Amino acid sequence: MKIVCIVVASHSLARFLRYDAETGEMFPLFTMHRPDGDEHDRRAHDRARFAPRDDDRRHLHDSFARDIALSLRLRLSAGAYDSLWVVASDRFLGELETALGDPTTARLGHAIAKDMTHLSVEQIEQRLHELIPSAFPDKGPELTSIKADALPLLRLSKRLAGRVGK
Repeated sequence: MKIVCIVVASHSLARFLRYDAETGEMFPLFTMHRPDGDEHDRRAHDRARFAPRDDDRRHLHDSFARDIALSLRLRLSAGAYDSLWVVASDRFLGELETALGDPTTARLGHAIAKDMTHLSVEQIEQRLHELIPSAFPDKGPELTSIKADALPLLRLSKRLAGRVGK
């Protein structure tokens, strides 16, 4: 079984998705938001009272990238995924790749510089099909016109039909 963890991120939002390469199913796991609370900003401002505003913003971005990386390391150590795909806004992708660390980077299958955080899961899946078609199994023409709710039943009926003929 090949489970792919897909992180769709920007500097303020990270959406974690799960893709099962065997079944072709993709669904959301959870979302992380950058803590932009006043207390965090106030402490950062007090530490560097005369520093440029860009340094504070960069610090927040780096901190959020480290939070995402920590979550990925914990999920990897728990065996939650086999491969990792990262889709992030152009600027944030570099920060995130830097924060990942060796064990997580070793699982990195695709890194795509696109901001897709505003898209639905279905739209993200469609865009990923377009960008990396080799990563998705051919679902066949009969699956394209069937609603997602019916896919598990169709897969089950195909498995049963295969067993009946044996």
